[in-house]
Amino acid sequence: MTEVTLLRRGAIVQIPAETLGPEMHVVGLPFADLRFGDGHVERLLGPPVLGTTPEDPDLETVIEWAQDDVADDYDDFELPAGALERAPVEIVFEWDVPLPAELSPACRDPRGT
Repeated sequence: MTEVTLLRRGAIVQIPAETLGPEMHVVGLPFADLRFGDGHVERLLGPPVLGTTPEDPDLETVIEWAQDDVADDYDDFELPAGALERAPVEIVFEWDVPLPAELSPACRDPRGT
C-alpha cells in the first residue's frame, strides 16, 4: 500500500484583473496537496466555485470567502475522515487570469452584449 500524507488544503483564487474591483467575478478552486511515499507531491483540484466581490472589495473579504466557501465547503477528495480539518489551509491568488468562457458576461447574455 502506498503511503500518502496530506500536506495542506486550501483554495486557488483566480482574479480576472491586476487589482480587485467592485462586483467582480472571481473563481475559487479547492485543492488538497498530497505527498506520496516516494516523495513526489500532487495537487488534487475540486470543482470551480464562482464568487463576486462586494461593492467595496478588500483582500480580507476575498480571503474569508476562499476559506469559508471554497476550501472548507469541499471535502470530496476521498481522504480519511477528519484529515482535512487537521491540515493547514493555504489561499493562493492568481491575478489577471481570464474567466472561463462559460462564465464570461457575453456567454451568459443570450444577446452577446
